[in-house]
Amino acid sequence: MMVSSFIIMLILSMAGLLYLYSSGSSEGESDIANLDFTFENSDYLFYLTDGEIASAIQESRESIRLIEDYLIELNDTGIPEIAFVYMEPPILTAKLEARRISDHFGRTASVPEIKEGLSDRYLPVIGRFTGNHAFVFDVSLHQETDGEDLHEVQFYEENSGGGAVKTILIDMETVDPSIPLYMDVFDVSDPALTARYRIDFETFQTHD
Repeated sequence: MMVSSFIIMLILSMAGLLYLYSSGSSEGESDIANLDFTFENSDYLFYLTDGEIASAIQESRESIRLIEDYLIELNDTGIPEIAFVYMEPPILTAKLEARRISDHFGRTASVPEIKEGLSDRYLPVIGRFTGNHAFVFDVSLHQETDGEDLHEVQFYEENSGGGAVKTILIDMETVDPSIPLYMDVFDVSDPALTARYRIDFETFQTHD
């Protein structure tokens, strides 16, 4: 009886640990596929007109270095497992998708099909990792003024590419774009191993 009770307790303990491990951060969710994307708000900081989307499609064929202007500044010591991090505002999404369509299908993308993949609410930040280390590192986001946190920033995250890519979708309705946002990327097993990135939204905005 004591042995069977011990086994039951062990199973329950393991189940609890598995639940905690799989739950992740309460601020970052993983159901990116269930989000609704629209691109209709002309007041959005990164909004693009149809003409600007058409220009982005054209520019995607003229440059091979599309993400360099969108790399995010590392605010302190880096982590070797993180290759680089960049923000993907709609103009970059448009260029990357237009390039993908051209490379894979040998044709020029149309404005409507590019627009379908744009969002005026969720802003992607992409982290590229060595090996499968995206599974090892977690993310937290916050904004602060005079060293004090302002409020919780809602975001969604997803790992892909066999753990080589971590995609963060920032809910811009929970962000004040006039002040920097800080993104901490930390080792789940050792939170002291952290890299902090500073995002200045207005640096990347489409319009003045």
